[in-house]
Amino acid sequence: FISHRLEELFEIADRVTVLRDGSYIATRPLADVTRDDLIRLMVGRTISNLFPKQEVAAGEVVLKVENLTQEGVFEDISFELRRGEILGMAGLIGAGRTDVARAIFGVAPPTGGVIEIEGKAVEITSPQQAIDLGLALVPEDRQLHGLIPPMNITSNISLAVLDSYARRGWLRKKQEQEASFAAARQMEVRANNIWQKARELSGGNQQK
Repeated sequence: FISHRLEELFEIADRVTVLRDGSYIATRPLADVTRDDLIRLMVGRTISNLFPKQEVAAGEVVLKVENLTQEGVFEDISFELRRGEILGMAGLIGAGRTDVARAIFGVAPPTGGVIEIEGKAVEITSPQQAIDLGLALVPEDRQLHGLIPPMNITSNISLAVLDSYARRGWLRKKQEQEASFAAARQMEVRANNIWQKARELSGGNQQK
């Protein structure tokens, strides 16, 4: 079976094969390796400090949520996000973490509360509106919500911003392809070409 969860490998399997960017790296009996060994094989280097502490000055508030509510799902969620800050939201499966993110992004708009972006109250009723306001959502399930597997890399990259490559109702394919190629190169997507189907990529490259 294929897994990205190291803990379950040690619970279930006897032997592990590591792939990186779609290439074979190594096969080892799990009795002979540690979690750190697997991480080193997966990333290609030794990582001594997974999360080094960095001092970052708090910027201005860029996203503010007050009493956000989705009837029957969650209620009265409030927080502030500052520029340069990473804000974590913890909870058990089904507690509403994903639902809050989807509500802010307009997938399932909230039934109450206020969302402010850079000090201005906004009403987000669709993902396209959220994108236009500068928001992005990286979903938990890339296959179900993050990709259209039968479509190629170019189409998946450009889908959310097609208006940028359209003129008078016509899509400027050359501009779309150039931008998609630049994005794929920047993210170091390993593929035969940018016309390869998303479903043919390795899990890590799909995530990119």
